Amino acid sequence: MIRHRWLGNLGLLLLVLALAVLVHRELAHEPIGRPLTALVPSQIHSVQLERNGERLLFVRDQADWWMTVPYEVAADRGRVTRLLTLAEAQVRDVLPVDAAGMRRLGLEPPRVALILDDTRLRLGVTDPVTGWRYVGVGERVYLIEDRFDPWLNASALEYLDRRLWPPDFTPAHGTFNGEPLTLAAVRALGDRPARSIVPLDSSSLAGDRVEVQPTEGAPLRFLVSRDGRQWDRVDLRLRYLFDESPLPPALIDARPPSPDEDPWP
Repeated sequence: MIRHRWLGNLGLLLLVLALAVLVHRELAHEPIGRPLTALVPSQIHSVQLERNGERLLFVRDQADWWMTVPYEVAADRGRVTRLLTLAEAQVRDVLPVDAAGMRRLGLEPPRVALILDDTRLRLGVTDPVTGWRYVGVGERVYLIEDRFDPWLNASALEYLDRRLWPPDFTPAHGTFNGEPLTLAAVRALGDRPARSIVPLDSSSLAGDRVEVQPTEGAPLRFLVSRDGRQWDRVDLRLRYLFDESPLPPALIDARPPSPDEDPWP
């Protein structure tokens, strides 16, 4: 009886050792220094960022990126591109991790998830010794350099294009409180990026009205503060803040009176 139990324990030990050897051999086929994924950033068409119950979704339209969740507006191409570089992060180590280890490393559930097309990257904690980040891809756990935090933690508003209209918008003419603007003045409005974008406080809707009509499609409408530094897109519930007004000072000083009717919906 004792001999049978001893033989059984020995068999289990040999099985565990065999599995360990198989895992080691399998991981050894994953070279250190290779890219985290086989994705090519320039060929990725959708990016989804999930963290703390928040979801950001971006889609590519040729060379430009658009945010579709939580806002439907042009995205800052440079900032989205920085997220894409995570696909090519160099692998520093590969680890065999069980379910308990996944939870301990912040991978199940993930602290942050980045979905590039159909590839889901689960980002966990950083290693306290090396400072490298644990990343889960499928059943594998990798360590990469932790240099992506600024982009993974940036707010949705920080990912928006800070220009007043998207790259594919071609202005044809515009008005300021109903009076026509020169085409040069209209085009200049789209050249200067805002300092920042903040959520629009609907309790303070007021200001002068600027409407820009494109060559095709619906016009863009803004409520503009008296000093010309605050531009409200009521339809997007967004406020664009400028250090200096994109309107010429002489135009602001000689502006026509604001209409008395309610702001655009």
